[in-house]
Amino acid sequence: MNTLNKEGLSGVSRAAPRRRSDACICFVGPREIFSDVIVRTLESEVPDIPVVRVDYLEEIPQRRDENARFANGDRICALIVEEGNAAGLKAFIAARGEALSLSRMRFAIAYSEDRPDSEAMDFLRSGALLNQVSFLPMNINITTWMLTLRIILSGGHVVPPALLETGLTVSKAASRKLAEPGLDLEPTPDVMDTLTRREREVLQLLASGQQNKNIADRLQVSEHTAKIHTHRIINKLGVSNRTAAAVWYHRHEARASHL
Repeated sequence: MNTLNKEGLSGVSRAAPRRRSDACICFVGPREIFSDVIVRTLESEVPDIPVVRVDYLEEIPQRRDENARFANGDRICALIVEEGNAAGLKAFIAARGEALSLSRMRFAIAYSEDRPDSEAMDFLRSGALLNQVSFLPMNINITTWMLTLRIILSGGHVVPPALLETGLTVSKAASRKLAEPGLDLEPTPDVMDTLTRREREVLQLLASGQQNKNIADRLQVSEHTAKIHTHRIINKLGVSNRTAAAVWYHRHEARASHL
């Protein structure tokens, strides 16, 4: 149905599961959207956090005295719903906000076409809950998808620039939220100016999920040169790793599109 569901898993070695506290990642939607391939790939990439899939939000058992937990005690750390459940997600958050400890949870709406359906786009139009809900495209390659999901899981807020370039009228409140920088990854305007033209090209490719070998092939340089560029970019941005650099880039682009 989409690029993700067509990817195979040959050659993927699974690490021994390691439990991290009692957290879990929950997908809400049909198997056609969140396929077994997606679930197994995520389990391989993040072996210490269990992955749960349900068809409907109503299937998630609730414990109002603490956090949302499943019968085995797993607390949801990320709730990712298919776009058809967008309206339900808004009601779900509104009805159980305090019990779900929103500051500790990540929310995302997954969509398969170039833009989400009308209910999902209401989050952008109104600005309601926009700073809490990311948008996760499902029609991209598995590497880029995993990078995007990792950004969300690490606390980043993702709204693909393409969603803001469709002539959509976004409320002033929503525009302000999209332009707000993160607490510790604020894109400083002067920093981008310190990057060379080549470093900017490398950063753009890195932020799209490309590994050093792919970056080297695209720019026709050696893999060693690509690694050096990546190292310099990380140092100049003042971040700790590639994922943080990707978060920085996407937030910089979001700010730039609203200037």
